[in-house]
Amino acid sequence: GIYQDEGYAVLQTEDGGYAIAGKSNSNWPQGILLCKLNAAGTLLWAKTYSDGTASGWSYLCNALRQTADEGFVMV
Repeated sequence: GIYQDEGYAVLQTEDGGYAIAGKSNSNWPQGILLCKLNAAGTLLWAKTYSDGTASGWSYLCNALRQTADEGFVMV
């Protein structure tokens, strides 16, 4: 994004790539950011999760796990 996004959790995924979760400062409203990278570190996709009302530290992910169906659980 155009502002500093922050990663607080990273894990190597089953496909050898990486998932990074944290906080997006680039979108308004701010939200939880989840990014998927391939094994070479190239960004494959990024998604911001927000209910449209909060800002600041209300939206922050600091733990991440991959599920059996190749999805993710974030807390």
